[in-house]
Amino acid sequence: MIRPRPNLRRGELTPDQKEAERNRVYARCGGQCELRDESGQPLHRDHTRGILPPSGDDPRYHWHLVHLHSKRRFGWTEAAGNTLLGGCYACHILAMHTQGKKPFI
Repeated sequence: MIRPRPNLRRGELTPDQKEAERNRVYARCGGQCELRDESGQPLHRDHTRGILPPSGDDPRYHWHLVHLHSKRRFGWTEAAGNTLLGGCYACHILAMHTQGKKPFI
């Protein structure tokens, strides 16, 4: 059984701060997927169009907060140097994590 860490890691945001950062990025992108390739096309063919709900029970049907760089090295927020984008399940999980594709910024 994997136990949660009892304390925050150095530089890690509290759960309330993480939620505020997530809400800020969601508002900025309007709940839509921002993950595109060099030609402006979505990263995955099953890309979800339109506005996605901010959360839900099934990860395939809600908006994802995408960290483009390592949180431990580049920080947890854009102010600390990390690039945060909104994404759909197909572009974030299937294209980036499974197929290794990188979005064009």
